[in-house]
Amino acid sequence: MKNSFFQDGYNQVAYESAILAYLRNQQKGVTLQDVVINTALNTAWTEYTLRQMLGKYPAYLEINEKQELLYLFDFTPKSVSVGKQVMQGVYTVLWAIGQVFMFAFKVWTVGMLLTYALAYVLVLVIALTAITRSGDILGAVLEGIWSGLKELWNMLMGKSSPERTESDKRLLTDIFSYIFGATPPKEDKLATEKLILQQIRAQAGKLVPADIVRLTGWALKDARIQAAYLLANYEGEVSVTPEGKIEYHFPNLVKDEAENTLPAPAWERPYVFPKMNNLDKGTHQIVTGLNIFNMVMAIISPFILFLIFPELSTTGVPPDWVIVWFMAVPFIFSLIFVGIPLCRYPFVSYQKG
Repeated sequence: MKNSFFQDGYNQVAYESAILAYLRNQQKGVTLQDVVINTALNTAWTEYTLRQMLGKYPAYLEINEKQELLYLFDFTPKSVSVGKQVMQGVYTVLWAIGQVFMFAFKVWTVGMLLTYALAYVLVLVIALTAITRSGDILGAVLEGIWSGLKELWNMLMGKSSPERTESDKRLLTDIFSYIFGATPPKEDKLATEKLILQQIRAQAGKLVPADIVRLTGWALKDARIQAAYLLANYEGEVSVTPEGKIEYHFPNLVKDEAENTLPAPAWERPYVFPKMNNLDKGTHQIVTGLNIFNMVMAIISPFILFLIFPELSTTGVPPDWVIVWFMAVPFIFSLIFVGIPLCRYPFVSYQKG
């Protein structure tokens, strides 16, 4: 629709208010003439305002037995019971608590994995230093461990470092993905609309609601509402064919050089199956190896420490604090670390069919 009738006398807010007051009392669709007669508004501006309202309110177009275009607006209030409101509030609170817990659990997981790995490396270096009687190795390793702990803290706090490589920045993401599964891609809220616009261009600017059903699998009413929304937002035109069908035209979306390749229908587009994680084979082996290393060291490190420092205990066995913090805690953590992915595996496999 050409907007050649713009003039200073038009007030969209006033027009829309008058049209809304009339439409809210109608139980069925109305024609442009109905609105004009019952509001005494300018015909051209009324049609323009109605088109703009199609993009603001749930609405769609139909035709009556006289082949006239009908505007149908749904102003039914979306009533929500008190019980449902309470449940929504409880769900929101639980969701927020869950997000906080998940973040804390992820940080704890990474911290435990890497901190114990560094601690066990230190235990091995102390043992090697005691055997070789050389402190050079211990000093170098201690310096490296201290740098590693500072870098780990910066990563956990989200602080950037100019020396950090891209693989370092992915460390937290990779470990999270290993345990909790592949991170879903960021949802493109306009993906469906973009797909429909591609369909319009491929069809030389034409669209019918059935095209939207083909692309999305939606119900016909939802497709009609979407078509009306596009009409309002992309300067579309609407016409009624001799067969009594509504056809939408979008001349501004036509491109002469565009390829006339229709997007695949909903039932032909491949379904993206869930993955266990986002890791490549090499990274997966590194994370797995790191956890296995911690698990093995959880078993032998208390005895290594006891052999190096026999004065830790006078009873002939490692003291309780060594057993707890160097054996029990890291070993249980390593079981959890590998247990969560193992528990997820049957569900992922089931979804893949």
